[in-house]
Parts: sequence; C-alpha cells; structure tokens
Amino acid sequence: MSLIELLVVVAVLAVVAGIAVVGLSGLGGARELEREARRLQALVSLACERAALGGREHGIALGRRGYAFALPTLDGWRAIADGELRARSLPEGFLLSATRDGLELDLEDAPAAEPQSICAPSGELLPFEARLAIDGQRAWLLRALPDARVEVVPPDEGP
Repeated sequence: MSLIELLVVVAVLAVVAGIAVVGLSGLGGARELEREARRLQALVSLACERAALGGREHGIALGRRGYAFALPTLDGWRAIADGELRARSLPEGFLLSATRDGLELDLEDAPAAEPQSICAPSGELLPFEARLAIDGQRAWLLRALPDARVEVVPPDEGP
C-alpha cells in the first residue's frame, strides 16, 4: 500500500468513528430519560408500599425540575429529607409535567409544598399521570393508578 492509500483508509476510519460517536451520544440522553422515568416509577411504588406497611400516608410532590415525597404532620406536610424517598432534582434539560383527572397541574420548578398525590395506608393512590421529557425528544409517560400500581409507557408506545 502506498502512503496515499494508507491516508485514505485512516480518513475513512476517522469519519466512521465520528459518526458512531455522534450517534451514540444521542442515545445517552434517551437512556438517561428512561432511567429517570423508571426511577420515578420505583420511588412512587416504594412510597405506596411504605404507606401500606407503616399505616401512614405518603405524599408525592411534583415540580418541573424534580420531585419529593412527604409525610403528614400536625402543621401540614414535611418533606422526607434523607433515604430513598429524599427529594430528587432532574438532570439539566429534563422537564416534568403532570395531569390529574385530565387537568394539567400548574407545576413550579421545585416540588410543591403540598403533595399533588397521596399514597394511602389502605393501598390506594390518588391517580395522576406524569410526563418526563428532555429537549427535543418525546416524553416517557408514568401512570399512577388508583390501586397503587405505577406504569411506565415508553415514547413509542404512548398516546
């Protein structure tokens, strides 16, 4: 092989590697979005399990850029500060929106002081739907059902 042929082969490999890197970087955001949606699903389920086992309501407070869980007190709701149910912030560029009874909830950036949904000790959940999206991508849908089941619907299977 001549030097020119060798340079052409190296250039082609560099272009192919560049295309692969650009393609895989887009998948990273989609994977992270799925991971955040599944984390929210798991934490809502955990809050409902703890409500049923502990005999104490657990609130779910949503914000555009995060969510938190809370316990009732005599003075209102108190956010859980540590452990698995601590407040969570979403990564940069992620947005959360939610509906309850078909009406869009007006979410602030931070989770609300009063929860928008409650897991009852009886095993029931005040139902809601949350959509988790990242810039320019379709949203993952989380459905919290009255029987405390929580479903996650990928973007390609959503409504």
